[in-house]
Amino acid sequence: MPTDVILSGQALIQAGQQAKAHIDAAERHAGKSEEQYKAAGAYLIKAKQSVKYGHWLLWLKSYGIAQQTASLCMRIYGDPEVLTKVRERNVRAARKYKEKQTTMSHGNLHPVAPIQEDCDDCTTAEQRWERSCTSFLGDVASMEAYWRKEFGDWEKFERTTALVALAKDAADKWKKLQSILTKGTSK
Repeated sequence: MPTDVILSGQALIQAGQQAKAHIDAAERHAGKSEEQYKAAGAYLIKAKQSVKYGHWLLWLKSYGIAQQTASLCMRIYGDPEVLTKVRERNVRAARKYKEKQTTMSHGNLHPVAPIQEDCDDCTTAEQRWERSCTSFLGDVASMEAYWRKEFGDWEKFERTTALVALAKDAADKWKKLQSILTKGTSK
């Protein structure tokens, strides 16, 4: 699909439909995913050039395409090696997750070990620890706002007994960590 033609009307609608169809096909057929993501990227690049400024995210949402997926497809279209890097990262994450597999049975929501991203640029245990710490603390600090954005009035959702117990246990552990982390520091 050429990148110097602006789409409008039916052509823009078809670009959205085709991009979504290619993304869905890529997710169903892992062996042919590169071609599908690349094709979706071509449609998405053309659509992004054609959608009014400030309307891109709404346009994506109208086709059920996540912004991150769209960005990935467009990057793959521009550089097919991106998909190889993503695959390698996903394989590493899957292996790490399997190694640290959590126990999530009906009555027990307590994880065996936290899920962490790799810290490829960390060279010492202290750097990896600091990355882990800032990642978790940042998640906790932003969780309420994130939930409000993603789920609206999440405070009204029903809470299971196991979830409440996990929240209390986590709060107790955070208090202990706070005490350890703030010991001997200047404020």
